[in-house]
Amino acid sequence: MALGCAAGGALASGPTRCYFVGNSLTIAQVMDVNSIALITPNAGDVYSRAYHTLGGIGVAQIRTQWLTNGLASGYSPAPFPQALPTQPYDALVFQPFFDSASTEVGAITAFVTDAAASPGATIYIYATWPARQAADGSLSPAAPLHFAARWAAPAPAPAQQVRYIPGRAHFDQALLATRRSNPGRMVRMIPAGHVLAELDARARAGLVPGLTGAEGCFFDVIHLNLVGQFTVAMTMAGTLIALPPSQAILHPWYAQSISPALDAALRSATTGVLAANAALTGRLSAGACGWADISGPGQSDGPDGELTADDLIVMVNRFTAGEARADIAGPGPSAIPDGEFTADDLLAFITAFTTGC
Repeated sequence: MALGCAAGGALASGPTRCYFVGNSLTIAQVMDVNSIALITPNAGDVYSRAYHTLGGIGVAQIRTQWLTNGLASGYSPAPFPQALPTQPYDALVFQPFFDSASTEVGAITAFVTDAAASPGATIYIYATWPARQAADGSLSPAAPLHFAARWAAPAPAPAQQVRYIPGRAHFDQALLATRRSNPGRMVRMIPAGHVLAELDARARAGLVPGLTGAEGCFFDVIHLNLVGQFTVAMTMAGTLIALPPSQAILHPWYAQSISPALDAALRSATTGVLAANAALTGRLSAGACGWADISGPGQSDGPDGELTADDLIVMVNRFTAGEARADIAGPGPSAIPDGEFTADDLLAFITAFTTGC
């Protein structure tokens, strides 16, 4: 049994067709600028995008605002009630935001149901990032970013999530709940916030020329500057179309803000996070020794080209902690994760481990 699989692939031949639903954090990547196309060699042959967006709100409200008020920031090729039932897509990408994970997942499942022309499409949770948020929930330039603490914080109770900018736990919840609500469908994640968290850690250790922390990736309380946007574009392309960060084009639009040394650091961080999160993206990294290669010496995060006790220890730790990366299988075990932590996940991992490289 294959422990993971890549995103659906092109429908027959031609580009991977991606449909995005999100707010301004999605708009910046797919509507204001077609970022994946800018950084991808021969982009028209491998990638195309469509979208339905509305700024400042989450998936559930985007759906409600169109159905009740006809409001949208933009859409292509048509509003979702027309586009999803009739146009085939390989990837359906959703950006959860303010609302509780359960509210967002209910709307995501409704969108997936609408997508009758795309029964085999992979569903993606676009994991974004924390913001400068005051104690009352408002976004404020005066509020400190505290990126690492906000990213690692447990998700609050659903009643408190209405004005909550999500961290990692929120996106894990959304991923697992979307899998449970869509049995038999492949549900993956675009780990953009994960990459920014890694950049923050490296920058604070003095390893990213020109950056002292994640603050250097922002231009306001939540939106990214060109440094952040290029990094997220590489993360999206690495997940959706398997473009290695090393092969991404530093388009002149981004190059105006990125030095060669910073460019190398951004690619390194993105490559490392994509490799360490293959269980979320479904994309096995080039240096990995199969799907069970998830750790290096000392239980470090990410593959090292070998299968050792470190891999087994890390998998058990993830499983007992209920980390989304341990949800790798469904009943049987099948290769489609089901949003549950069961013996099937452990059996699938052991099978991959004993199979070897």
